[in-house]
Amino acid sequence: YAGCPPLPGVTRLDQGYKCPEFFDQAIKFAESEKVKVVVFAGWWEWYFLPQTPNSAVQASIYSVTDLARQPVIIDSPEGRQVLDQFGDLIRRLVASKKRVYVLLSNPTSAAMDPMSMVQRVTYSVTEQATIDRSEFELRAGPVTSRLREVARQAGATVVDPLEYLCDQIHCRATLADGQPLYKDSNHLRAGYARQQEYLDAFNY
Repeated sequence: YAGCPPLPGVTRLDQGYKCPEFFDQAIKFAESEKVKVVVFAGWWEWYFLPQTPNSAVQASIYSVTDLARQPVIIDSPEGRQVLDQFGDLIRRLVASKKRVYVLLSNPTSAAMDPMSMVQRVTYSVTEQATIDRSEFELRAGPVTSRLREVARQAGATVVDPLEYLCDQIHCRATLADGQPLYKDSNHLRAGYARQQEYLDAFNY
């Protein structure tokens, strides 16, 4: 289910999603004996922050027990409760001898979208486009720091794509020849994703 948060007890505010049902089915499968490795991955800040800068859409989430359907924000009591429940779930999986990973967000920005790089006159792609790493880390930091804490306390391993996709200052949006690394503002192109060494951590 694209766009559903990989978290227990929450769903999206917009209509048409059955996120809790999907999540429960996924966890039931993850708990089966044949599964050895469980990876939780998402565009985390998209769910927990009030609005994603330079994005026309957002994916606010709410607790399925909240009749008022108030958005769950990372620093709210509801946000802390959701992540506490997430931690409890990780502990349960770790206790059943699963290797559990929490994959943090890719660096994201409207500037990563190839469509934003195309020059209208020449239709060429800007060479070696980048975004500022510190700007992304500042924006995503409130969510990333809490996920790190929850994962560490629950016994999961955190994998941070920034350590592979960025240097100390910039995160690349293109290769040196101008080929885009992303297919939109947040998803890596499939061919480039397969080349990423950090995915090797999940091999059992």
